[in-house]
Amino acid sequence: MPRRRRRSRAGRLSLGSSVFVIVSVLLTSRKAWPALVILWIFVLVLWVVFFKPTQCDVERRDAEGCGNPARGRLRACHLTRHKRAKHDALWRIFSLRNPAIRYRIMWAQPRTSYGRETPQFDEPKPRLMHPIYDGAMLAATVGGSIATVLALALQARSI
Repeated sequence: MPRRRRRSRAGRLSLGSSVFVIVSVLLTSRKAWPALVILWIFVLVLWVVFFKPTQCDVERRDAEGCGNPARGRLRACHLTRHKRAKHDALWRIFSLRNPAIRYRIMWAQPRTSYGRETPQFDEPKPRLMHPIYDGAMLAATVGGSIATVLALALQARSI
């Protein structure tokens, strides 16, 4: 039976990268260098935060970071426990509670004669290995997106 050949994704441009190239060419033709620099910085930070191949880095039981692959510094690996730990820690950095906690399944054990009971976990909750860095990346992403929108709005107004 012949093997299937996998197609390479190297030649394809995604919609996001196409928009980035078009906006960059438009800003270059208008000589809008400050807006172009802000746009490039925003795209770079966005790539690092959400798309850069990296490691999960949530603390495991042996006090080391998880080595599973993840996409972006703010994302975790395939383990649900690590995803929840990372999201909870990022909200905690800003002294807020993760609003998704309301929708989690809180009762994992079957019904007893006294109703459902909350399961007791023996292991401590996983923590982030670099919480300050992850919080700084989140703040840079939010700040960069606001600066990009403002710069593009000012450049569009001046046209």
